[in-house]
Amino acid sequence: MKKIKIILLGILLSANVFGQFGAANLGYDLTRLVDNVQFANSFELDSVAGFGSGKFQNKRWFLGLCKINDTLQLEAFYNIDLYNDKLLYTLHLDSVSRTASHPYTFKEVIIDKKVFQYLDYKDGIISGKGFFEVLENGNTKLLLRTEIIFVQASPADAYREYIPAHFDKNYKYFIKKGAEPAFEIFRNKKTVLKALSDKSYEIEKFMKEKKENARTEQSLKEIIKFYNKITQ
Repeated sequence: MKKIKIILLGILLSANVFGQFGAANLGYDLTRLVDNVQFANSFELDSVAGFGSGKFQNKRWFLGLCKINDTLQLEAFYNIDLYNDKLLYTLHLDSVSRTASHPYTFKEVIIDKKVFQYLDYKDGIISGKGFFEVLENGNTKLLLRTEIIFVQASPADAYREYIPAHFDKNYKYFIKKGAEPAFEIFRNKKTVLKALSDKSYEIEKFMKEKKENARTEQSLKEIIKFYNKITQ
């Protein structure tokens, strides 16, 4: 009986995280989701068409895992709409995709062996929430944010051909310390030392000894890994 209660609790938590169920709908469970029953007020629907348009993390669905917390997780097919910062998922590849309603309640989602988290961030004077790929985990995280920029069509003229409207990707690196919002860093020594100023002497010494220049993603990962080691 105790085991049944735990399973039912997990089902209700999953339903709450993946879509707002009204009081009358609390009886619906994950078995109904697997059977692709449609609820107009439960999920925001999105089309699977257009994955090749450039605004998504991947050009196709990947079987992945959404960890709601340390014990509750949902295996499904996932993709991320980077342009709108939305997590899309489907339980069957031949069914309509759905948009997870409350990504801020997830611990993380794993897609194609990459870990993504929905986090607070500051980018200059702009504050927001969005999806980040976790490149180095720990109390201090190294994050990659892929921003999607919509480029208007460019008409043809005497010097160039017509360029249709399209999406471009812009990659930014962020550091997140503890519960603080993530903040952008640039791939250079000066920016990294400023971001990790409480251990700037140790970091600079490490960079010199290991010949790390903070100009590559791998170099940034090594520096953050070392920083987490000395600040445990």
